[in-house]
Amino acid sequence: MAIASREVAPGRLPVHRRPALVRAASFAGLVAAWQIVALVARSDVLPGPLAVLDALFAHTLSGELPYHLVITLARVAVAFLLAMAIGTAVGIALGRYRQLDLVFDGALVLGLNIPALVTIILCYVWFGLNDVAAVLAVALAALGGPPGPPLLSLAEAAGR
Repeated sequence: MAIASREVAPGRLPVHRRPALVRAASFAGLVAAWQIVALVARSDVLPGPLAVLDALFAHTLSGELPYHLVITLARVAVAFLLAMAIGTAVGIALGRYRQLDLVFDGALVLGLNIPALVTIILCYVWFGLNDVAAVLAVALAALGGPPGPPLLSLAEAAGR
């Protein structure tokens, strides 16, 4: 007896064999739902997809969007480099000196468990809506990184 989920009408591919079509239909459904909600809401706060595309093209052609995109990417790059430099130095120090690792372990675990969104909001509250807060927020979020399995420390690798 065949499993019902595996039975396919003759000449048709199962859904898992045509993922591009399923994704395209899902995206089209999302855009259609967005348009319906925008029509019902009749608000400037929630424009429809065509209005958004029109604004996207207008801001791109005027040069405003590329300008702000470059500035945002520069902030992200600076924040990433800052986070990598600080994270590398702290990681080497904590791996090299066991006492330092013991002292800062609690703060590190606490920092790793604070969601990036909370860190970003706190930076904006503490420092205001400026470039320093934006770069610091991204750097701190990058330092925390996504939770995952613990990495082998340098002390463990050295066999201590």
